[in-house]
Amino acid sequence: MSCTLKVSSDPEYDDDDDDDHHCRKHRHHHHHHKHHCDHHESDPNWIVVDAHHVKLRAEHADHGNDRTYKVAAVCTNSLGATVKQHVLYAFLSTGLLVMAHSFIMFFLIAMGVELKNLEKEKGWGDSFRRRTIATKGRVFPIATMALLLVVAQFVLGGAAHTHVMPLWIHHVLAWVTFATCAVTLAREYRALDETNRLIDEAAQKQTGA
Repeated sequence: MSCTLKVSSDPEYDDDDDDDHHCRKHRHHHHHHKHHCDHHESDPNWIVVDAHHVKLRAEHADHGNDRTYKVAAVCTNSLGATVKQHVLYAFLSTGLLVMAHSFIMFFLIAMGVELKNLEKEKGWGDSFRRRTIATKGRVFPIATMALLLVVAQFVLGGAAHTHVMPLWIHHVLAWVTFATCAVTLAREYRALDETNRLIDEAAQKQTGA
């Protein structure tokens, strides 16, 4: 994560004064670390010392007007995304993963109940019930872990951003979450395939009966 400071000032000027009007336009459209205007061209209005410190001119502008400064910190990660973009992407990916894992778990539960009831009604024994339980047993533990990790990673990202938690913990947890979600999605894919085959088998059995 790297940060830079951007500074601008917006003093009141008399638009009839060409030099002042030029300074005003220049200041509105160009943000520099050092700016030479206000008829004090030998001294800058501000000096950006580093990513965390800036020196500002502590005096009134020309014509006795107050000088108003705007200081903004722009931080980007190693991929060039700003903090705002990073939070937005994290929110969207967290919501997508939570919904995906949850919906798949609900689908497996619902299909298991339907197949169990159909099996009981038709007197087919307990083959479908046992197989749906086995399928859910391979998915639910790791899917639950994936959900917890995704939510924890999103929440702890705020702690890392405010320096309450070391940044390296956020990075390590991100890779752990990614690996867990990848394994979970692979198991969910196989579970959905197995469930669809059970549905086809039950339909064929019912038709044949």
